[in-house]
Amino acid sequence: SSGINAEYGDAFLNLTALFPTLLIMMIYWTCYSQFQSMYYIQAFYLNNPNVRYLPLSIVNVVNPVMILILVPLLNWAFPYLQAALRRTIEVDYFTRIMFGFAFAAISLFCAAVVGTLEREMTDPKGVWNPIPVHYFNKDTDHAYDYITYIVNEKYGLCWLLPQIFFITLSEVLAVIAAMEFVYIEAPPSLKSFAMGLFFLVSALGEAFAIIVLVLVKTLSTAFHNPWICNNLNHGRVDNYFLLLMCLMILNMIAFCFLKYRPATHNFTRTSAF
Repeated sequence: SSGINAEYGDAFLNLTALFPTLLIMMIYWTCYSQFQSMYYIQAFYLNNPNVRYLPLSIVNVVNPVMILILVPLLNWAFPYLQAALRRTIEVDYFTRIMFGFAFAAISLFCAAVVGTLEREMTDPKGVWNPIPVHYFNKDTDHAYDYITYIVNEKYGLCWLLPQIFFITLSEVLAVIAAMEFVYIEAPPSLKSFAMGLFFLVSALGEAFAIIVLVLVKTLSTAFHNPWICNNLNHGRVDNYFLLLMCLMILNMIAFCFLKYRPATHNFTRTSAF
């Protein structure tokens, strides 16, 4: 019994070496969660003339479709990329996670650009040139009068594609590599527990995003320059995305200085995933 306890104790101590990586991934999930919330809300303020036949929920469908395309594409291209970069960059889990973090930062920058365009959609006189959009009840075919968003006819939903593409590419690179790393480096007796921690961290990261949002809204409102408003065009949501981009860059720097390196496994693969 004492031998078994000692074995599990040693295994848990080895598992703690993964905690810095899991903590860094939590910050990544905080930034990634914007795709499921703020990116979708941005769509309500972009022109969608076919709203009755192309609902805004299509924005959330683009991500899984892109994943289905990018995963086999990168899996095919990875050996060629590894051969091309072998002399300069070792394309291992660390490199893939770093590139994933970088693409997440680029996605947030694109979101900030869209937020700026939405806020500054004015005519030469500086007056809003909005068009009202009513969302219809598919059963009765009547407009919901109480669901009316003011958008501008100049910018459409396609302006969201760059930020969705980069956050999806980030997910394919960083999340899969991190999941693979945690599973491989976890002690054999605690692999299931380690994967449970991985998914727990993703939930904590999205919960932390709520805290960040509340703090940003409270502090910016206190200084009479609200970043987050009920109407995004009345706030500075672009500053909010830039703040998250800086957080993602700091996360990348912290990951670069991470002391932990896999010592029990020789991480060499013939494919990306």
